[in-house]
Amino acid sequence: MPEEATIQSSGLIGKLCTPGAILMLSFAAFIDGGEFLLEFIPGAGTILSGMLDVFALIFIGLIWMRLIRGHGITATKKTGNIKTSVAKTGKKYKWLKPFCMIFEMIPIISSLAPLWIVAVLLELASDD
Repeated sequence: MPEEATIQSSGLIGKLCTPGAILMLSFAAFIDGGEFLLEFIPGAGTILSGMLDVFALIFIGLIWMRLIRGHGITATKKTGNIKTSVAKTGKKYKWLKPFCMIFEMIPIISSLAPLWIVAVLLELASDD
């Protein structure tokens, strides 16, 4: 019988290739792109952009980061002992996630900077 080969991706690239990561990065890109486009609508664009930020804060910040990712799957002791440089980097810059979310609530900054994408990348890089 032929031997089965398994490919184990490690690091940030492996984390970015999961279905959940692709979905959340696409959602964050949609939110950031939508905010940028809404700024071209005079008057109502700022209000709609703010509403989009509040929706993203609830969905990305509360539901995904805290409720879904906060209760991770328990791993074996051998797997739990493995630490990569990506996980260390994610923990090192853990303070940037709340910073991104706070600055997304400022209308001009949220329209120009892709901070939701940065927040999702930092969440994926951290291995809490």
